[in-house]
Amino acid sequence: MANNVFSSASTEVDRELLKKHGQGHPHLPVILPWSWLYKSWWGFTVFAAAFTIFLETYQIAFSPGGLSSTGGTIIEFVLLGVFVLDIVINFNLAYYDKR
Repeated sequence: MANNVFSSASTEVDRELLKKHGQGHPHLPVILPWSWLYKSWWGFTVFAAAFTIFLETYQIAFSPGGLSSTGGTIIEFVLLGVFVLDIVINFNLAYYDKR
């Protein structure tokens, strides 16, 4: 089993599932949805989405228009990067079927 933080198994059931089904692609880790790291990431993306709601509303109401290099625009691009990274993480998220 790889010594990767994302694919580390926290319980015996996790270790057994990863041993049975393998790690998938050797360079892309399997992210377990019940790990504390993924739960923390999910909470961060929820916060980023809520912050985006207020930032976009503020920029629509008070922005002079056009592409500028203000702090709000820089934050907007950072948040966009967070959401792109979230898509990549979700592509590597494990799926567990009880059947």
